[in-house]
Amino acid sequence: MILDRAGDRLVLEEFRLADGASHRAADLVLAATDPEGVPLLSSIADDRDVASVRCIAAGAAAEDGRLDHSTFEPLVTGWAPLRTYRPRVAESSVVRPRSYHLAVTESGINDSDPALLGRDPRPGGPSEGDVRPIDLLWIGMPDDSHAGLLVVLGDGGAGPGAAAAWPLPLSEALGVRIYRGSARS
Repeated sequence: MILDRAGDRLVLEEFRLADGASHRAADLVLAATDPEGVPLLSSIADDRDVASVRCIAAGAAAEDGRLDHSTFEPLVTGWAPLRTYRPRVAESSVVRPRSYHLAVTESGINDSDPALLGRDPRPGGPSEGDVRPIDLLWIGMPDDSHAGLLVVLGDGGAGPGAAAAWPLPLSEALGVRIYRGSARS
């Protein structure tokens, strides 16, 4: 689950669970493929829309990172196209996160001025209440486009309630899909 070599990629697969399909059953299928990876994440807009994000090693073809759709066959009604991302930031602690959040969009241009990266636009920077430790941060740019972004956060304590800290009300209008999930027990 660690991105540590130049050329490593992030793979995103979004899909829709069938009526009556269990999120837990789908996550167990995913866990059989990638037991140490990010668990299955559910959309905040519709929990039948789910996502899997994982790492593939440098030199591996994107198709090598694709989930085996046949193992999900009775659980899934449709698949979005496979997307791959080049890591822009890939940091993780030794502590495994207990909750995860994923935000993904095809909007926004990635060819911005590098001097602006990391600069907080708020006067005075973040307040003390805005800061909390995270155990995983992946930010990726699409392999096939100059527009878009993928952000994965993993933290150790807040759990699903931490979604309130994300700018959820504007996400749909801005074309951002947000997912959340908890570590496997």
